[in-house]
Amino acid sequence: MSCRQPLLTKKLSDFILFKQVIGLIKNKEHLTLEGLQKIANIKASMNTNKEILDISGNISPVPLPTLPTEGYLDIKDPH
Repeated sequence: MSCRQPLLTKKLSDFILFKQVIGLIKNKEHLTLEGLQKIANIKASMNTNKEILDISGNISPVPLPTLPTEGYLDIKDPH
């Protein structure tokens, strides 16, 4: 990830999970109950809001993505 203002910590994890949800929607997996379950599981891992409508009785948060650490330790203050 190369940008002037990189996302750090939890925001980057949530962005990666959000991209997974977009991929599911793009592949039309959200049109099945199994696909909706995948999205609900991903949503349960995002942000600090762990409460989600459980339509199937079994929401299982997915593991958070591993964040890259290379290059983040040498971020320079632009000021």
